[in-house]
Amino acid sequence: MNKEDKNNDDLLRKFMDPGKKELAPEGFTAKTMARIMIEKQSEPSRESFLVRNRVPLVSLSVTAALVICAIFIPAGGSSSLGSAVWSYFNDIEFALPRFNNTWFENSALPQWVAHAVSGILILMFIDRALNFVFRKKDNPGQ
Repeated sequence: MNKEDKNNDDLLRKFMDPGKKELAPEGFTAKTMARIMIEKQSEPSRESFLVRNRVPLVSLSVTAALVICAIFIPAGGSSSLGSAVWSYFNDIEFALPRFNNTWFENSALPQWVAHAVSGILILMFIDRALNFVFRKKDNPGQ
C-alpha cells in the first residue's frame, strides 16, 4: 500500500465504524408491514373495463348473436345460418372511387413515380393512425 491509499483507508475507518451496528426499534418491522397492508387495501383497484365487466359482456354478445340469428333466419326455413346470412350479402356491390390520374399519364415522369407517391401517402396515413393509437396508450389522461 502506498502512503495515499493508507491515508484514504484511515479516513474511511474514521467515519465508518464496523463494530457499531444500529438496530431498528422493537416492533418496527411489524408496524411497517401493517401500514403497507392497510395502504394496499385502501387503494381502489384499477382493472380494465373488459376485466371488470367480463360476465356482462359475454352474456351481451351471446344475446346479440341469438337476436341476429332470429332476424336473419326466417321462420320455418330449412336453410342453414350461413346460407341465410349469405343471401343478404349477395346483392351488395362495392364501388371504389376512381381517381383522375391523367396528370401522371401526360407527364414525362416515369410510371414508378405515381406508385411511389401513392405508396408514400398510404404509409403516411398508416403512420398517423398508429401514432394516434400508441400515443393514446402512453398518455391515459388525455
